[in-house]
Amino acid sequence: MIIDFHAHTFPDAIAARAVAALAASSGISPFSDGRASSLAAEARDAGISLTVNLPVATRPGQWRSMARSGKEMNDTAGLTGLVSFAGIHPRDEEPEKILDVLKEMGFKGIKLHPVFQDTAVDDPLILRILRCAAEQDMIVTIHGGMDISFPDRRECSWEHILSMLEKVPPRKLVLAHMGAWGQWKEAERFLGTPGLWLDTSFCLAPGDSPDFLPREQFVHMVRLHGADRVLFGTDSPWSSLRGSAELIRSSGLDKEEIDRILSGNARALLGL
Repeated sequence: MIIDFHAHTFPDAIAARAVAALAASSGISPFSDGRASSLAAEARDAGISLTVNLPVATRPGQWRSMARSGKEMNDTAGLTGLVSFAGIHPRDEEPEKILDVLKEMGFKGIKLHPVFQDTAVDDPLILRILRCAAEQDMIVTIHGGMDISFPDRRECSWEHILSMLEKVPPRKLVLAHMGAWGQWKEAERFLGTPGLWLDTSFCLAPGDSPDFLPREQFVHMVRLHGADRVLFGTDSPWSSLRGSAELIRSSGLDKEEIDRILSGNARALLGL
């Protein structure tokens, strides 16, 4: 069993436009068209049993439509292998009430992306959401580090992440991209923090690429943080699903560590 803890889909009506815009801003060619049906088919072909969709609310109030579509995805997870977290924006009013609704709807977690939401990760608005989510025992996944589409934006830089962790000790917090994309050495400052998970999305690449995490450093970070709190993620549509799993298998980790990362840790965190 493999669980992908980090993927993205878009409604069919806007998927082509959304993926094209992100591809243009990042300079990265997508591996998929961003539709849920395409992701489900690719996941089956790659041997991935369950995929977690992470929607990003780019404006206040968007959580409602995302909750509706996410609930539909969760209701058909047995057929598609896709489940969804919920989206929430830092400037949504009364986040406590919103999280009450999302919890009642059955969502196990929420996604935040401070760059796309124009809010530093240690801003009081995000800290408030983190406290609310902890009270609801909900998982929070946050983009960590720099964003390839916006190389000058620092809302999730390692300094802001360290400040966030000091102000709100994590409970079920997942930092994407091994803690801080492109700032992996600096991320070691907060590795090992209790209640903190990392995902592997968009970190490893075939061959030696200066823009990605070297395998030796990846293995070092996994063991420094603890292999029992690292989650496999692909960042689909920006990485190959099958290729991402093979990169974990060939990284130099031992079999027990690989099994934990590919499925065991996610099963425990999701309560499966």
